Amino acid sequence: LVTSPHLSRSRPMHVGAARSLPLQGGEFLTTATPTEFWSRDRSAREIETFVAAVLGRHVEVEVLSASPPLVFMRDFLSPEECAAIMGAAEAAGLKASTVGLAQKMDGWRSSETTWLDGATKGGAAAACLALVSRVAQLTGLPASHQENIQCSRYGPGGRFDPHTDHLIEFNSFPARGRLATVLCYLNGLAEEGGFAGGETAFPALNVTVAPSRGAALLFWNTVERPGHTGFSPLAPLHADPRLLHAGLEVTRGTKWACNAWVHPVPQERRGA
Repeated sequence: LVTSPHLSRSRPMHVGAARSLPLQGGEFLTTATPTEFWSRDRSAREIETFVAAVLGRHVEVEVLSASPPLVFMRDFLSPEECAAIMGAAEAAGLKASTVGLAQKMDGWRSSETTWLDGATKGGAAAACLALVSRVAQLTGLPASHQENIQCSRYGPGGRFDPHTDHLIEFNSFPARGRLATVLCYLNGLAEEGGFAGGETAFPALNVTVAPSRGAALLFWNTVERPGHTGFSPLAPLHADPRLLHAGLEVTRGTKWACNAWVHPVPQERRGA
């Protein structure tokens, strides 16, 4: 875990900014932009240092996999931001979740979802803006490349069977594919009124993540990433099978989560 106080107090890295980041042992990691950083394989130590410095706030970072990158970030959202996003989702109204480009209901996902857009008001607007901004800083792609935030609620028995966030059919859609995911947990196992079960499992990586309020996971969904040689925003994307993941069954209580998905091209954000 990276919990360096001097990193947590540093200013946030702006998208496209150059930095020299201190590593252990007096070494330095120099990267031109966040996009360039993610364009090739990095060590776990490099990823930990980079993510902690980019966020510029108190955060604990644990690299669960360096290749492909799978990064756990504790305190990515504050308790107040989590509460505001959950409140806005309830006010917007949640409906049975659908999957795929055709937005079909399917037996392998059992949850309710809604989308928060630029019309979100009050404290939730500030929380959504903070989330979108942090995702842009981490990935190096502007906020305009993100979908509206998807909020999900899983009651007892709720689950999401193994899947990849990018589907090959997305390549034919104007929005193109989902390059990266930031999955945020809005409540957790330990809080009063929390839930049991609901872990996120990555079978190919032998990793299972227990939800914690305010924590988030960052992972790149596709084999192709910005900065790779020959990368084009309009080229077909291919899901990385190692990032197949599942939301395990909630056995007690209600689990809340939200997703920020990043695309290679600007998105039409409803209400923005």
